[in-house]
Amino acid sequence: MFFKKDGKMDPLQGYKNEKVADIVFIGGGPSAMWGVFRAKISGVAPKGTILVREIVVLDNQDIAQGQLVLYRDKPVFDIPTRFQIMGQQIAADLLNQIENSPIYRYLKHVPRHRFIYRATAHKLEKDKNRDLFIIWYDTPSRKNLTLKARSVIIAGGIGPITPKKFDDPKINAWEGKGLYFVVESASIFRNKRVLIVGGGDTALDWAILAQQTAKSVTLIHRRKEPSAACKQPALFYQLINNRTALVPWVVEEIKGKDKVEMVIIRNTETGEKRTLHIDLVVACLGNPSGKVKFFSNWGLEMSGNRIRVNPRTMETNIPGVFAAGDIADAFEVTSSYLTLAWATADIAVNSCLEYLYKDKIHFHHSSEFV
Repeated sequence: MFFKKDGKMDPLQGYKNEKVADIVFIGGGPSAMWGVFRAKISGVAPKGTILVREIVVLDNQDIAQGQLVLYRDKPVFDIPTRFQIMGQQIAADLLNQIENSPIYRYLKHVPRHRFIYRATAHKLEKDKNRDLFIIWYDTPSRKNLTLKARSVIIAGGIGPITPKKFDDPKINAWEGKGLYFVVESASIFRNKRVLIVGGGDTALDWAILAQQTAKSVTLIHRRKEPSAACKQPALFYQLINNRTALVPWVVEEIKGKDKVEMVIIRNTETGEKRTLHIDLVVACLGNPSGKVKFFSNWGLEMSGNRIRVNPRTMETNIPGVFAAGDIADAFEVTSSYLTLAWATADIAVNSCLEYLYKDKIHFHHSSEFV
């Protein structure tokens, strides 16, 4: 828990007649969800002084999940105390913790929180006269909505997840008729003849998972080598050796009546064409990051495609604006792990409260409130 030493401060003095959030998270992925929970249990000092009243999350997806959308039905093995857990279960557990943590019964005050889904933040301004931030965002039905905040934590992950599609619009037209660019449930593979397109980790993972329930699985990749970012090249070559993977082949055409029935593939070296009888195509062509376009015009200092922060505080070059998760260039590591994202969210929330209350904030273990 967090609180000021004297416990004598009303942090919203001067804003009581306005709708002002104490903390706004931009992004609703795992680091943001953990940050929301940490902020909620920081909402009251021991003497009853309310420190945090409202927390708002702006998320451009339909539900809070972030990059976990790419792992919904994939097993994850590197979460502490969980031998194996599916990505969608991680998201569900984080949301359940935010909503129903048993620790709330021991707190005199629990801050409100709300998620605004399908909301894309596109502008950040500072009202220097009142020390407030104004966040501009769009939804599918309304443009240039505003939200006032006393502090901001950017937890944008890899940026908006927009799967790359085929260059041929005629192929893309089969989306929703048996062509998928994002798989939300492995149940779609059951008893289907499946074609996986791609040479990265996502394509390989789906190829292995689909083999458990699909009638048949074929993977094709345009090169004889796996994608540059592939972390499991041995698996790629294993699939080639057992003839599950065909290289170097690409999708030439998709045929069918109302749904996918056949896929014509072409060898990029010889020009040979083959016809595969297929029910379902999963195209794993990459997920281009929108980080630079998304944040570079906010006055934030960038380090490549990530936001430069002070690793001790997770604060950006703009006082009161913090970053957490994969978007934060905090440590000299190349691997992105959930545990590291959650650690940065902890640091960001702690530092955010210190910024809001202009004083050091002391951490207490949650077990001390029981």
